Amino acid sequence: MLTLRRLSRATRCDFLSLFDEITGKDCYCVAWHRKSWAEFDSGCPSNRELRTALIDAGRSDGFLFYDGQHCIAWCQATRADDLPNLAATFPQLPLHDRWAITCLRLRSDYRGKGLGTEIVRLAVDALVQTGITSILAFPHRYEHFNQDEVWTGTVGMFQRCGFDVIGDDAEGVVMEINGGQTN
Repeated sequence: MLTLRRLSRATRCDFLSLFDEITGKDCYCVAWHRKSWAEFDSGCPSNRELRTALIDAGRSDGFLFYDGQHCIAWCQATRADDLPNLAATFPQLPLHDRWAITCLRLRSDYRGKGLGTEIVRLAVDALVQTGITSILAFPHRYEHFNQDEVWTGTVGMFQRCGFDVIGDDAEGVVMEINGGQTN
């Protein structure tokens, strides 16, 4: 059974260890914190520095998931309007009073076991318990992906958690769960 903890200074080492698994090739989940895609480089050392600064400043923008005491996964889940690049990428989408699940990360030895859906379900339930009702997601259209690319989940995974497609255009698929209860 997975448990989750909010990202904090206390869980910083667990977060960094999870992302250090692919040294030099990872975004440390800061892509949406940049102002635009032009400012972002997935292999840039400044990504780790920015993430560390965000954590040190008390910025909690997601959950870590544990199998016992072992941190195995991350889900970025935060206020949608706190992510400048999300607003730049989807300018037509109203972000105020909405939250967003924008990125997932699972240790390589835990992949392929159906945990992605469970991670989303647990994250949504945790957000709903705090009174959040509108949660967006931006999944890939396809079910199979290169494990080195940023993973935002799949449409099927979010549908299994009760999300509905609310947009699908050149920028990508946008899904939402409104009212909060996962399936």
